[in-house]
Amino acid sequence: MAPNDLPAFVRDTSGLRIVKLSPHGAEGLSTVGDLGIEKGLSTVGDLGIEKVKVAAWSPNGQVLALVNPERGVQTVDMQSIESDEGTLSGRLVDVEGSSKATQSLFWSPLGCSLVTVGVHHKGSSDPNLQIWRRRSSCSGVFFCSASFVHPKLEPKHQVVKWSADESFCCRLLPDGSVHLHDGADLAGAPLLQFQLPRGAESFEFAPVRRELSLRGRLAVFVPDERDDMQRASAPAEVSIWEVLSNGVGAPLAKVQRVSHTVEMGQMAELKWCQSGTAVLAHCTTDVDDSGKSYYGGSKLLLASHDGVFHKDLTDVNSADTKAGVSVQAVEWNPTRDEFILIRGFQPAQVSLWSWDFKTHTASLARVLVEKAHRNTIRFNPFGSLVCIAGFGNLAGEMDFYGRAEGKCDYLRVSSCVANCTVSAEWAPDGRHLLTAVLFPRMRVDNGLGMWRALSGEKVLNYGSDEMYEVAWQPEPLDSLRFLDVDEEEVIQANRSCELREAGGQGNVQKKQAYKPPRARGAGENSTVAAMMRGELTVPEDHRRRPWQGRGRDDDPQSPRDSEPPRTPMTGPSVPPSPNLTAQIDGLLSPKRRLGKEQPLDSPLGTPTPTPSMSPSLAPASRPPPPPEGAPPPPPPWMLEGAGAGLAASPSGQEDAETNLDYPKGSQGRYNGATAPATNGLRPVKAACGDPLIRDAEMPGPDKEQL
Repeated sequence: MAPNDLPAFVRDTSGLRIVKLSPHGAEGLSTVGDLGIEKGLSTVGDLGIEKVKVAAWSPNGQVLALVNPERGVQTVDMQSIESDEGTLSGRLVDVEGSSKATQSLFWSPLGCSLVTVGVHHKGSSDPNLQIWRRRSSCSGVFFCSASFVHPKLEPKHQVVKWSADESFCCRLLPDGSVHLHDGADLAGAPLLQFQLPRGAESFEFAPVRRELSLRGRLAVFVPDERDDMQRASAPAEVSIWEVLSNGVGAPLAKVQRVSHTVEMGQMAELKWCQSGTAVLAHCTTDVDDSGKSYYGGSKLLLASHDGVFHKDLTDVNSADTKAGVSVQAVEWNPTRDEFILIRGFQPAQVSLWSWDFKTHTASLARVLVEKAHRNTIRFNPFGSLVCIAGFGNLAGEMDFYGRAEGKCDYLRVSSCVANCTVSAEWAPDGRHLLTAVLFPRMRVDNGLGMWRALSGEKVLNYGSDEMYEVAWQPEPLDSLRFLDVDEEEVIQANRSCELREAGGQGNVQKKQAYKPPRARGAGENSTVAAMMRGELTVPEDHRRRPWQGRGRDDDPQSPRDSEPPRTPMTGPSVPPSPNLTAQIDGLLSPKRRLGKEQPLDSPLGTPTPTPSMSPSLAPASRPPPPPEGAPPPPPPWMLEGAGAGLAASPSGQEDAETNLDYPKGSQGRYNGATAPATNGLRPVKAACGDPLIRDAEMPGPDKEQL
């Protein structure tokens, strides 16, 4: 393996492979684009397992643990990987007694113990939390040292943690109790039990060394208490405990140094500074009680280990909290007592803070970015470079900053964009950042990319159909393989970044607010300005307002006039002919016309037959008027033979009202009896209540005019 090659494992559809990533490609040059495996990414070893569920490096990078769905948990020794390239299936060692359904793996700080978390079935007594320990420091054989039943345990929730030297181990019980054990014996009785007001949710050891009677320091978070309506009825609490001992073999004692209440918080990230003198408690809730944030509420508490200093960095009454109370991200520098905070709603503010334990003060050193879409902070292992990016639902913009020696300040050295990034981790050399688009968070464009921080160049790009995980192989703590970035490199990169921005400002047009076409004139030539000064008349607007009707005379070309009217039953209709109009007027004589009040015994008026009328529609001749004083003649239906020649009505009875026949094929009912349907005839009823007259034909589009 070349000196600059960076080993990692890649878990995708082809299985799990040990690969080496070259920042310079095969020819030692920067390569940008879709590089093949033979150029920027080469396979060192193939484990021969198609479906690896999960994998994890040991902290020193000497052992890789993985979950084989057919054999359970397995480990592979990586110390002699360089001299034996190819398949690694013969070097896998089974962890006897491990479960095939293991969901997550965690290592202890020194790599002496391995924690496996499996699936717990309701009502089952089988343990789902197991602790495996090496038989010797250089052996790859593990044995089960302790096992527990922990229902409802999330795969990524660590309930077992060790101190930095692994002398102590704490375990969070299902009921929220916290027990302190010997780091090498978790199956035995606990050494100490911490008294808490309610069940704890998380805890974290401080990175402290043994000093006099101090053996360890621990921060514990107790979530708030909620009622049936999910409203906070009791505040959350952050407490700091110290484990003391008067000498070797002396009994241990616990002392509570700090206890601070937090207004609300259901979960918390506890982060200690590198000196172990202050802790940041980032408390979050699933639902924001104020309703300002869709992503829930957040609080950030900074507290010293001795209880002298504490500060709420999300206090709305503070002068430093102008950007808002939402905390996007916060991270300590791994080598210095300073941290970077992203707070406020997007676009958020990025600020640099310093912590001084001697004076017990936390001060705002500098605002790196006043407004930017950022939610991710990544420090390199040396603390000399930091990446501030916007991943997740943001656009993937990244800014790299280098620390200026001698003062608490950072200089921007480069900027780039990594779209759809799911994970981002620094390489062990501290100069390259690995970004990955992973499945199933992103189902397209899966792959990885490597970026050179000092220039912002993309030196490697590798695509995959489905990539599940990628992780660097860690370097041992005492390794001198890579050197830190010096101050001269940071200053030179900052100057190059400023020159690139200055050279590109002339070609990049500044974003402006949108203006309509008529308002895009410059200065005095603006049309809108001329109309406001009265130099131009406002053009008439003939558009119809929503509350105005459409006039047929005002809009002669409307679609309503360009096509014939439609009826619900017959579709588009045509205007009736004059002959048909005369027939209808003859049938509806003045005595029978709608709206005229006529006596019921008045003679039935019949129209004069015309040549265009069909024989079946020809009415009978009008009888002569009766002489004066004579009784009125009987109605036509009472005359003898009045029903002769009449067709049977659709209901089976003769209709003697008129001498008209129903057309063939007529169906339907009207007024309780059968009536013509949709063949062009529609019955018309007189207003005086007489029977319906059925010889008023309504022409249709597919029927010829009678």
